[in-house]
Amino acid sequence: MGRRKRRRGGRHVGRGDTSGRVTPRGTRPEERLLRPDAFSDNDTGFRLDLLIDEALQVVGEHPTMSDLDEVERWASAIQFGIRSPASPGGLRAQVVLARAASVGGPAGAALAAAVAAYGPADQRDRARRTVERITADNADAPAWIADLGAVEPVRAARLTDEWGEYSALDIDFRRPAAGTHRLRIGIQPFRGGMAHPFAYFANGDKAAEIAAVSFRSEEISLAEARAIAEPGIRILEELVADAYDHPDLDLDPSHDMFALVRQRISLLPAGGTAPARPQPSFEEMAAPFGEFAGRPLGYGEDHHNVYHLMRSLIGFVTSCWDLDPLRWTPPRITAFLDEWLPDNGYYCHECQHLHEPPSYEEWLPTFRSAFLRWLRLAAALGGLPDDTRDANLAAARSSLEKLGHRVAAQDQRVALDMALAQAAAATVSPA
Repeated sequence: MGRRKRRRGGRHVGRGDTSGRVTPRGTRPEERLLRPDAFSDNDTGFRLDLLIDEALQVVGEHPTMSDLDEVERWASAIQFGIRSPASPGGLRAQVVLARAASVGGPAGAALAAAVAAYGPADQRDRARRTVERITADNADAPAWIADLGAVEPVRAARLTDEWGEYSALDIDFRRPAAGTHRLRIGIQPFRGGMAHPFAYFANGDKAAEIAAVSFRSEEISLAEARAIAEPGIRILEELVADAYDHPDLDLDPSHDMFALVRQRISLLPAGGTAPARPQPSFEEMAAPFGEFAGRPLGYGEDHHNVYHLMRSLIGFVTSCWDLDPLRWTPPRITAFLDEWLPDNGYYCHECQHLHEPPSYEEWLPTFRSAFLRWLRLAAALGGLPDDTRDANLAAARSSLEKLGHRVAAQDQRVALDMALAQAAAATVSPA
């Protein structure tokens, strides 16, 4: 059996910024709300207490409107504790609202307001009525509860890299009394167009411009932005829900903004159009690989490893948004070698799974040679200009060199682990 690999989001606009942070300042990581998959079905009371404790902490640290951005991130993040398509292991919203009503006070009002803004759509009216009942009896409720999610979209733009691969949406929203803020949604070309990651910039934040300096920006309509974002959000929702069944999947902190992003996108007007995902036929996708398979092997290449390379390439191509086996660019090559291959592995004919190969020494030389041959053939069949082909080959050689270093380091770790295990066994006296 092949072992399951964790999935990552990959490169994106604004990589390295900290705008995805959702924990309010001063909150230690271990104090954050645990995901529902960490609990059993009998932990309902404890999970509700955690939600109330989170609300108490947020109200204590942010009693005024000055940190509304931080409060909004908290209100979005706690939705993973409430049942929805993205959080199948969460508590039912009705149970959460009942606890908020019974606790009352600022914490109960804040928790109910978070559900009203970002919770399941069919429970938001009930959450608003809960907020009204609590605040009618409590004058100490935080001032910001009425402003959660209260924004108006004003502008949208699409960012793209020079190769037309990585892109993002920048959508500006205006609050009634707190200026504008920008939501950035990455669109992953090698994850079927998945929306990921998210970034959140306050009004005047220079990081928004710095992160996008190498990307072209084109203004689009708000309806077009919604049409582009919604399919990617649906793909991400499936992945986030899948994480509860497979906790080894690696989700970065920007996923905590998922509920906020869904709410913001729902505020955009409908009726826009987005580029349709190409749907090539099986024959169109298979033809280039058949052409490659029929060519003579390169010097020193092994037939079985070339076959495994082709299967790994097919797996990657079918995850690309455009499904085009002949379209290769430096970002696409880097994504395949640096991210997709280490995360998903090497196709094994014997067990019909993707996993690490049994011997890197046998695999890497053939892989290096055959992949460069494949890029040359794809350039010829696709009519790529010579300068684009050469840029692709240079990117491949650079990533293959890094892959070789990674493999060597891993082999050294394995050898060290085996040596340590043997040394430990040698110190054990026979029974």
